Amino acid sequence: MINWWKLWIASLFLIGTLSLSASKRPIPKYRAPVNDYTGAFLSPREAQRLSQELIAFEDSTGIQIAVCIEPSLEGESAFDRSLAIARAWGPGSKEANSGILIYIALEDRAIFIQTGYGAEGFLPDAIAKRIVEQIMKPYFHQGRFYEGLRLAIEAIKTRGAEENFPKIGHKNGEDEIPAWVIILIILVVLYLVARNPGRGGGISGGGPVIFPPIGRGGGGFSGWGGSSGGWGGFGGGGFGGGGAGGRW
Repeated sequence: MINWWKLWIASLFLIGTLSLSASKRPIPKYRAPVNDYTGAFLSPREAQRLSQELIAFEDSTGIQIAVCIEPSLEGESAFDRSLAIARAWGPGSKEANSGILIYIALEDRAIFIQTGYGAEGFLPDAIAKRIVEQIMKPYFHQGRFYEGLRLAIEAIKTRGAEENFPKIGHKNGEDEIPAWVIILIILVVLYLVARNPGRGGGISGGGPVIFPPIGRGGGGFSGWGGSSGGWGGFGGGGFGGGGAGGRW
């Protein structure tokens, strides 16, 4: 017989572990490859220009580069925050994991370049660190944010110019249910089935068990088209924590 008390304790521990592994703050919605949530780092025209260049680069190589600029880390590390955003947004193809996230926290003067599993071949950690140290930090220290970011993107594009990843299948607009919610739903269904055996599905009344739709994306955000004129959004690429960062 199933010990439901022990199962619930183990499940709560697992849910707690999943929650701790995520960022402490909500993940912002993206509207384009380049997203400046500070209103001060880039002008709207600069952000749009960089986004258009990144969309063209994606079309030719299958590599997606995302940029997230936030006002502050709010006590988190740049690594943890950038990894949470990279995993939620999912730049890069789901099959090749060909994505990169450039993360910047303006008030903390923090930078981190997260590389997807498939991008680590052409952009290893040592090269990402060199881009941070030799390009981004010197320009950012002078307040030349657009120039530093543009040159960093160009350096990454140069490294990936010869790559030919599969064409990216973009996420749809469905929201994804968090993993802990899925686990909780499964446990509730198993509990009801065990309490009501032989009742045509286990739920009181004999009705079928219906699960809510689960989105394919990695962050639960809708509105992929955004402001980039038909851009389809990110492709669901995976990230393992590779990359490099620093402060200017």
